[in-house]
Amino acid sequence: MWQKYDENLHNNPFFHEIIKNHGDLIVKASQEEWIICVPRIGVIDPNEITIETILDHILVPSEGTTLSKKEATIKNKQIVTNSTTRHILFEETFYIEDLKYTVFCIDSPLFSSRVTCPHVVNKIETLHHCIDFFWSENLSHVLIKIQRLCASFVDQNRSFCRENLQNQKDLIGSLYSQCLQLVLRNRGFTDCDNIKLAVETYMQSCLDQFLTHAINTVTCLHDSELNKIIRNSSELQLKDLSIPPKFCDNITNAKSELSKINNYVTILDKVNCLKLTFGHLYTKICLTSDDVLQLFVFLILKLNITNWTSNLIYLTQFQFSSHEPNESNFLVTSLEAALEFIKSEQFAKIKPRHSVTPLFQTIVTGDLTNLRKLLDVKNSGGNLCHPLCDCDDCTKMDSSYDINSKGQTLLTFAALLGRSEIVEFLLSKGAEVNSVDYFGRSALHYACLKGHQDVLLILVNCRAEVNVRDHDGNTPLHVACNNGHENCVKALFYASKGLDIDCVNKHGDSPLHLAVKWNYVGICAVLIENNANVCVTNRKNQLPANLAQNYYTERFFPNSVPKPPKDNNRSDKFKKIDLLLKAIENDDLPLTCFYLGFSTSSHYDFQSKCHPLCNCEKCEDLDTGQDPNVEYISVNACNIDGFTPLHFAAKFGRTELLRILLDSGALPNLKTLKTLQTPLHLACIHQQVSVVKELVKCANCEVDSQDYYGNTPLYYACVRNDAKIVEVLLTNGANADIRDYGNSIIKQVQENLTESQDIFL
Repeated sequence: MWQKYDENLHNNPFFHEIIKNHGDLIVKASQEEWIICVPRIGVIDPNEITIETILDHILVPSEGTTLSKKEATIKNKQIVTNSTTRHILFEETFYIEDLKYTVFCIDSPLFSSRVTCPHVVNKIETLHHCIDFFWSENLSHVLIKIQRLCASFVDQNRSFCRENLQNQKDLIGSLYSQCLQLVLRNRGFTDCDNIKLAVETYMQSCLDQFLTHAINTVTCLHDSELNKIIRNSSELQLKDLSIPPKFCDNITNAKSELSKINNYVTILDKVNCLKLTFGHLYTKICLTSDDVLQLFVFLILKLNITNWTSNLIYLTQFQFSSHEPNESNFLVTSLEAALEFIKSEQFAKIKPRHSVTPLFQTIVTGDLTNLRKLLDVKNSGGNLCHPLCDCDDCTKMDSSYDINSKGQTLLTFAALLGRSEIVEFLLSKGAEVNSVDYFGRSALHYACLKGHQDVLLILVNCRAEVNVRDHDGNTPLHVACNNGHENCVKALFYASKGLDIDCVNKHGDSPLHLAVKWNYVGICAVLIENNANVCVTNRKNQLPANLAQNYYTERFFPNSVPKPPKDNNRSDKFKKIDLLLKAIENDDLPLTCFYLGFSTSSHYDFQSKCHPLCNCEKCEDLDTGQDPNVEYISVNACNIDGFTPLHFAAKFGRTELLRILLDSGALPNLKTLKTLQTPLHLACIHQQVSVVKELVKCANCEVDSQDYYGNTPLYYACVRNDAKIVEVLLTNGANADIRDYGNSIIKQVQENLTESQDIFL
């Protein structure tokens, strides 16, 4: 019944005491593979947390005892002692530099003469309160029944996300009634209102992302329209919204709190997030209703939340337990009012305040005639021989010599405001079309940023660089996709040649990543139609498909690797994967094949396929040797750190197994989660020459793939001074001029080489 239980361990007094005062135990636990057991919040009195209690809760699995030398063993997700049995609610892994340690959250203290029961909950505000309430009412046995009912609902409603909003509400309302009936059959409770709220909240936690995904699908169009408005207004500051500077400190804390709203899946927790946000805003400052509205507007503009409409619909339409009007109603109404204000014409009239010179002011007003006069006056008293002179010296004068506080020239400022006539005039006067401001943005960037298609076409026609990058690595196509300007995206493809559709910014995001993230379905369609690469991974090792939040964006990636489903046996699967990787490390080929479901007859014959990745009819018909009734580990499965079997085979030089994995469909370009390294990176780092030769034979192997630091496999081969691997990589097209993210290049490493210098010459 605890498979859905979760809590932030950093808020747990027991765990906090260990971190604060017993860091040496954590380091030792990392080195000796001890397990730290933490009783969940509310079951142990903070005054009872002593060093003896802490030692009682640190397991030494190899000895079957605790540090206090009391017997304690782990069996079937339970910790068994001489007198008690405690359930493991969940386990979590923490990292200290290169070390890691495991923490078990348990339902009660291991050794205690008095087990503190969860206190009776009078006011339910979080999911944890709901679970405590079930226990206090002796209804803990109902939790597993609600879980099963919700799991059955998910299995029977696979097309739920494509239902309209009313049908979704009806189906969820019916499920809520069934869950409530399970509880009402028990006659031991005393608080009906809290029972209804607890059932609803726990049901929502069981449905998890299933319900959120469905609502995201229904509100996809509305969210994309709102996102476009928000992205195009994100430069607004406090003064533009008439918010006093005294709120600055409060806004910082409120922003941090509200950014977590999508981390919660229950209405109760989302409302609690709003309450905490409001609490930060209210600290030491009295607020009016107008202040709350303006502050919520500012927070919405500054947060990267992509589904505000979905959150609002969830909060207002899917609450079936009855409640009297209270603070939460006020907060939800304030959020709704802020979103409506952002979509209003009144908000559209709010513009950033520009501190400009007279020349720039003429662009703000669109007064081309006055701009001509001011330029003529400035020129007549300056560099020109006379106002109509066209000698070589005068024609070289750039009419964009004036810049504002942001480094914007007259041309870039005119492009920002969409003054097409002024843009044409400035270009005719010799303005530099590719000049950039202090942020590295050109006039074309600003035209795409604000959706001025007419200005974009003028600039491209005047040979503006379409692939120019700003200081964040964004091209004009990036900013057009990020701000939702489909007209500019189409214009870039129509009017320019050599447009780099798969370029990535400093975060590794391609234009397709951004379009999917902000739910711009139309832009996604344009990019896919123009052959955007759906297999580009960003710095977080995310494919565009991993950012899809609804059915309409997910359908663009039918052949992409699907998101891992929520699995209650997730920890068991990770254990199996760890056993598989351990077998690879120990060079136990039969055991490895057993875990993967490979039979000797079908996978030791390496010539059975045309080539390892062939999928012709002949190769597809080959017998895999797997029992269809047994669930085997996928060849592309990864552990908690993102290491796949191919990573381990490359790292430890298991060439024979490497061929088997590639022959079975292992992907050679998957990256680890922390270092973003491919199997080829690891092979070069550990100097596995034979592995490198096998990997580069794969047609789709990226020999120039960069890891978290921007280093390529060739870089590591040079650092290791391995001439043979360097030769193999260069022979297979490795680029020796790629810079890492710290701007050091491989050629700098070459100076320290001895044996491999002749290869570069």
